[in-house]
Amino acid sequence: MFKVRLLSGIALVLLAVLTLYMGGVITMAAMMIVSLIGVSELLRVYQIEKSSMAVIVYCGTILYYLMLFFGVGSWGMMFLLVLMIFLLGAYVFCYPKYNANQMMATFFSVIYVSMMLSYIYQLRILQNGLEYVVLIFIAAWGTDTFAYCSGILFGKHKMTPQLSPKKTIEGAVGGLIGAALLGALYGFFIST
Repeated sequence: MFKVRLLSGIALVLLAVLTLYMGGVITMAAMMIVSLIGVSELLRVYQIEKSSMAVIVYCGTILYYLMLFFGVGSWGMMFLLVLMIFLLGAYVFCYPKYNANQMMATFFSVIYVSMMLSYIYQLRILQNGLEYVVLIFIAAWGTDTFAYCSGILFGKHKMTPQLSPKKTIEGAVGGLIGAALLGALYGFFIST
């Protein structure tokens, strides 16, 4: 099992590096696919990943990425309003099949997953965008790694015991400091 996870992890990292290096439509398509998978996983928690509301969110995610690709991303607020109208319509017409928590989860999934991940593509298409995208991954990896290490070494005070029992305040501080140090080191490296 470990070998399979290790090899699949290495393959995914290589695929991510290649996708981000290529930029343009390749990065956009990859982020759209990752967003669709993420939305599906979030909707699975609410047991609506195969519902009519989920179909609206999947179509909305695809439409949002196409809007970004064709340069009409500034219509994002209008997009969210129209998406909300469609979701509310599905909620009303399918009532009582869905509850309000499920309806809000579908809307939130577009903002939390699709729109947030789209910033990887939006940064990548900027001038020197590859450097910014690398910084995102360095910060994420650095925060996670340093939080884990400092939490294991120094962690004594639980941060959120009900949400995540092993997380500590010392780990959180270590993660922030580690990400800041790695970001500064990366900034120094690319400026030379």
